Amino acid sequence: MIESIFRRGERIAHRFSADAREPFDDGWDAAADAGEPAPPPATQVRWEDAKSAIAYNDSPDLGFDRSLNPYRGCEHGCAYCFARPTHAYLGLSPGLDFETVIIAKRGLADRLAHEISHPRYAVAPITIGTATDAYQPVEHELRLTRERLSVRAPVAGRVDALPFKLGDQPPKGATVASLLSGDAPKVAVLSGCETGLPDPHAHAGGMSLAHALLLAGGSAWGLDAASGAMRWLEERGVGFDVRVGRLPIVPAAVLFDLLVGDARIRPDAAAGYAACAAASTRRPAEGNVGAGAGAAVGKIFGIDRAMKGGVGTASVTVDGVTVGALIACNALGDVIDPDTAQVVAGARTANGRKLLDTRRALLRGEAPRPLLAGTNTTIGVVATDAVITKAQAHRLAVAAHDGLARSINPVHTQLDGDTLFTLGTGLAGRNPGMLLLCALAAEATARATLRAVQAARGITTPEGLLLPCMADLG
Repeated sequence: MIESIFRRGERIAHRFSADAREPFDDGWDAAADAGEPAPPPATQVRWEDAKSAIAYNDSPDLGFDRSLNPYRGCEHGCAYCFARPTHAYLGLSPGLDFETVIIAKRGLADRLAHEISHPRYAVAPITIGTATDAYQPVEHELRLTRERLSVRAPVAGRVDALPFKLGDQPPKGATVASLLSGDAPKVAVLSGCETGLPDPHAHAGGMSLAHALLLAGGSAWGLDAASGAMRWLEERGVGFDVRVGRLPIVPAAVLFDLLVGDARIRPDAAAGYAACAAASTRRPAEGNVGAGAGAAVGKIFGIDRAMKGGVGTASVTVDGVTVGALIACNALGDVIDPDTAQVVAGARTANGRKLLDTRRALLRGEAPRPLLAGTNTTIGVVATDAVITKAQAHRLAVAAHDGLARSINPVHTQLDGDTLFTLGTGLAGRNPGMLLLCALAAEATARATLRAVQAARGITTPEGLLLPCMADLG
């Protein structure tokens, strides 16, 4: 009996057997007697529909509680593989069948997307290939593992093409980008850049890892929304292990929108919590939502001659690498189309019926209204699936500000407080070069800024402030 167990490919009767077998001459012995080498066994692929994607365990001996396995069986044929007995459940041999009959799970990526998009899904790392090798030779053709890794694969023109969840809470003006993994060191590289020409060493001591990013209105009061996001993450066990608990890191940026509507209505902790709860992988809402709810553009001649700003998203993919942007545009200057250089939203003429063109008005000598510094703010997130370092993330933030310069004029004034976060997930597995990444970051930012005013809708506040949108002026 012991001899037969270790005979490669031997089928042994066992309690899971669904049928009986009788030996017969398959011709292999004849080939061996004739001195001919036995042909290598061919790999067969059998498909099964994936009923679920994530397998859970509660073992105290494992460092993870969930895993994903695209295949049953493994072509590597390691004699010591602990997964071999699983083939017996299928009526197959744990020996040669385990190595040559590979069970592939159809629809795995769709099932995964469905499961992690569920409102009650608790964010945590997912371990891949714990049973059999997820990158065995058959993966080169079937690409099931790669499909799983691209569940957040690029979707043209949307920042949710990238691997984090986006949610917004329109009534209070908060937008959150929630990273899927609770193991931050393996997920993200983060850098902030507040101006177009930053101190090159300013980022050296900043936070390099994060579990979520938050954008909000309400000026400094809006920072309270970050505590709600932290609470939501903590309840789900997401954050750095500090022995006494999990500490989520949630960098935040806010814009000044207190002149639009009632200044007492502003984002709070409940808004940040609700934004996280609403986060999903669906296409994010744009326009008058989240951080863009109270945004306005073209305020250099007064808020009464401004137009409605908002939130916009865009992404650009080249050679399998994506850079996406989400921008909440609350600029002092006009928004221009980066392709045509034409003003599309911004300061209006005195009668409010046409665009003024702020740049030309200033050059003619028209005097701007006195304004407080920092009360005009464009904030956003730029993300890529390329592999980048912290220094490279900072460089992308600088390049992304070039995108603001292509789509806002004037930009980066002493009255603006523009802030962009950059984030790298590394899921593409490579870096195509900083020249290309910087070009993509600037392009995605410019397009997202334009999209922010294209998606915005005109409003009239209870206080009588009229902010028309781009569509209203035709």
